[in-house]
Amino acid sequence: MSDDDERRLRPTSAPTLAVSAIVGLFCGGLVRPVVESGGGVAPPVGLTSALALVFLSALLFTLAWGTHRRLHTQLRSLDWNHAVNLLVLGKATALVGALVAGGYLGYAYSFAPSWDSPLGRDRVIHSLLAAVAAALVMVAGVALERACRVPGDDDDDDVLSRPDASNGQRGGPPDDPEPRGARGSCGARDAGGGVAPSDRHV
Repeated sequence: MSDDDERRLRPTSAPTLAVSAIVGLFCGGLVRPVVESGGGVAPPVGLTSALALVFLSALLFTLAWGTHRRLHTQLRSLDWNHAVNLLVLGKATALVGALVAGGYLGYAYSFAPSWDSPLGRDRVIHSLLAAVAAALVMVAGVALERACRVPGDDDDDDVLSRPDASNGQRGGPPDDPEPRGARGSCGARDAGGGVAPSDRHV
């Protein structure tokens, strides 16, 4: 891996999310047979799980909107550490959301043959609702991650570059509150208070 690759955090790709969802689907489908083979009863899925996931997705969408508005509308920068935390949060919740959504889908599928029974029907319906809510978490996480891109960054593979004190800065137009050419991805400032330089000047 080159030094340039090590200084970059890549966006979460669709294949990565798909793999995470497939792993969750497989694990969720195993819960019922494994529990019942041991003489137990598969746990029910309450609506509380779906509501909690919806609430989490709402928080993430709010963060994504605020970050996008700050960087793309107001053209302001973010503290470097805060920017990295937002990006990591977006990546983590996108992956976990895909995993959980797949898990609930697998759990619902395992109870599809028991649709005629009230307990089986409840597990299928509640699991599907929770899967949709988890998918919202995944989408919100991706939205937060994408909100960390700076205007004018045309490389879809690069989301956030670490500050490099050896790179220079280029000034922007007088009416710009901060030089746009000096912004790194996610508009981050380094720990010393300087603006993290971008790999591409605009």
